[in-house]
Amino acid sequence: MYTYSVLKTHMVKHSSNRRSFMKASGTAGVALSIGVTGCLGEEDTPTPDSDDDDGNGTSANGNGGNGGTDSLSVGFSHYPVIPHGLPLTVGMEEGFFEDNGVSVDDIVSTDGGGGGVRTITTGDIEVGMSPPNATAQAFNQGAPLHIVGMATAVPDIDYQTRVDSDIEEIQDVETIAVTDPASSGEANAVLSIEAADGISLDDIEFLYTGGLGEVMSAVREGIADVGLNTNPTSTEMLRNEETRRVWHTRDYVEEYTEDILSMGNIILDQEPELARGFLQGWIDSSEWIHDNVDEAGRLWAAEADFDEELAIAGLEDTQPEAFFQIGMSEEFADNLERVLQFDGTLEEDEELEREELFRDEYLPEEYQSDWL
Repeated sequence: MYTYSVLKTHMVKHSSNRRSFMKASGTAGVALSIGVTGCLGEEDTPTPDSDDDDGNGTSANGNGGNGGTDSLSVGFSHYPVIPHGLPLTVGMEEGFFEDNGVSVDDIVSTDGGGGGVRTITTGDIEVGMSPPNATAQAFNQGAPLHIVGMATAVPDIDYQTRVDSDIEEIQDVETIAVTDPASSGEANAVLSIEAADGISLDDIEFLYTGGLGEVMSAVREGIADVGLNTNPTSTEMLRNEETRRVWHTRDYVEEYTEDILSMGNIILDQEPELARGFLQGWIDSSEWIHDNVDEAGRLWAAEADFDEELAIAGLEDTQPEAFFQIGMSEEFADNLERVLQFDGTLEEDEELEREELFRDEYLPEEYQSDWL
């Protein structure tokens, strides 16, 4: 049985108009009611040792030592707590990766933001699932890292407030709690605010808490007006009337996601069949989820130690047929570019090096982008 761990950061505020930082006090991290504390930081999972790593962005094993399969290691943000990594679970349980010549031997679970990226750029990890903005930031700084497909294609993140709060709609919000800078929660909020009428980023402060439990604590204690949430905790807290949903990202922005699939130069340039095999296994797993939502929810529940009924309900809330799609749209790239302009990675009029950052040549032809 794998164990999972993520890193925690201190809690700071970021004012989008003043771009200043300060510590916030008085907020204690709390475990969410479905009991994911261990998955979010209490048990340690070492990064697999590397005998091959040359500092050039992952080492491909290519050992073909498992019944004709090539083994690889993956680094996934918040695995298995959030639904984004479910095709990995399904692919291992149902044999879709092995059917395509791949054996997933090690899973390293990371925090959001830059944590998922660092496992790819500094460790013996071939495939990553990480936020698109953090991945693009690393690429922009020279990391040999590329976005090879969508882990999920539409947003799952919503923003919730206390049941007794006077916050009713997005235009009422002044402070938003998210986990980390360059996290998907921040990116989804930025895009939502910009798409909404009657509010701008100049009106908003971001509170960075370091963890989802701390986000909810900040909301409960009135330090933040709203905080990000994601399934299955989002579904459970709404059902239990612990929180109210103010908006869902997909109410304003559909062409964005919390996590993409990334690979480094070595696997892409030296082990293309390994890259193809993993991506085809991911596609096969995603299509299986589309057709078997209840069973996929039960697999997720078993892997993450969730209640089965809650896992199925949370998975249904993601709209799985739209959620688990691997192809990359030009609108997604446009939104990613805007997020990077917000956080200062790009200048306001600067564009992404799209043909370098996005490498989808190892996807089946029907999933490849016609805009690259």
